[in-house]
Amino acid sequence: MLAKLIRIIISSGIFLLYVSHLGLAKEKENEELLKSKIDISFGREFLSYVERDPVTKTESDTLAKNQVLRFDAFADLNHNIFGLKGVVPTTVQEVLESWDSLGYNNYQKDNLKYQWVRYDGYYGYSFYYEPQSLFYTLYIGARWSKTKFERSDFIILKIPQNINSSTEEVKSIGVLLGIRGEGLIKQHLEDYQYRDKKDELPAKWGWGWGFEAMIPLQVKMTNSTLPGITFKDKSGYTFELNGLLSYYILPEKLSIDAVSYVGNMYWKGSDWKDTVYGRTKWPKNNTGYLGITLGLTWRF
Repeated sequence: MLAKLIRIIISSGIFLLYVSHLGLAKEKENEELLKSKIDISFGREFLSYVERDPVTKTESDTLAKNQVLRFDAFADLNHNIFGLKGVVPTTVQEVLESWDSLGYNNYQKDNLKYQWVRYDGYYGYSFYYEPQSLFYTLYIGARWSKTKFERSDFIILKIPQNINSSTEEVKSIGVLLGIRGEGLIKQHLEDYQYRDKKDELPAKWGWGWGFEAMIPLQVKMTNSTLPGITFKDKSGYTFELNGLLSYYILPEKLSIDAVSYVGNMYWKGSDWKDTVYGRTKWPKNNTGYLGITLGLTWRF
C-alpha cells in the first residue's frame, strides 16, 4: 500500500512540475482572480444508497437528505496552492429504509440516519490559459472519509425485533486527484455609454467547474452487531463533478457563490467470512450523491 502511494505521489508531482513550466502559462495575466481564498457555504445533500447481495437476493434502496456545511480554503504561494476542504453534515434526517430479501418484498424495514463526512488536504499548481480571466488548477492530496449508518426500530416480516439499534461505519483514507477551473465574465465600457473606450469594468459574475477522484488506500468497515469484526476490503472509488456561479459584492474580493456537485461512491464489499457469529460479509454498495449549497467567498 505504501509503495503504491509513493508511486502515485511521485508521478503526480512530476506531472504538476511539468505543466507548471508549459509555455501556455501566463504568470501575471489574471492576478485579480487567482488569490488565496476562504469559501464557506451551507446547503442540502442527497445520498442515494443502494446495497445488494446476489447470493441472498438482498437489496435496499434509500434516499437520505441532510443539511451540510461545505468549506474550501487555500493559500496561493506564487501559483503553488496549499488547501484544505471538506463537507460536514450539520443536520441528519431520519428516513425509512426497506429491504427485499430471500424472495420477499419489504422483508425488513428500519429507520436510518445516513451521514457522510470527508476532509481533503491538497497541493496544486495553477496556470493560466487563453482566453484571459481563466485559470486551471491541477491538484493531488489525501482524503479522510467516514460514512455512518445508524439503524433502529427493526421490523422483519412485519414482526418488531428486539434489536434496539445498530451502527455501521466505513472509514477510509485515499489519494485525491483533481482538476478545476475558474473564470470571470468581463464587462467592457464600450458596451455602455463610453463606446469610444475599451477599458474593462470590474467583473460582477464568475463561474467555475471541477472534477476529482479518490483512490482508496485503507478502508475499515465495522458494525456494532458484529463486535470485534473488521472488514478491510478496499476495492472501490469515488468521483465527483462540480459547478460554481459567483456574484461579486465587492469586486475581486467578496462574492456570493452557488455551488452544485454530483458524484458516486462505490465499495465492492467483501467475500463471505467465517466468524464467531457465523458466515457474514460486507455487501456491495453504492452511493450516488447530489449537493446544492449557497455561501460566501473571500479572496485576499
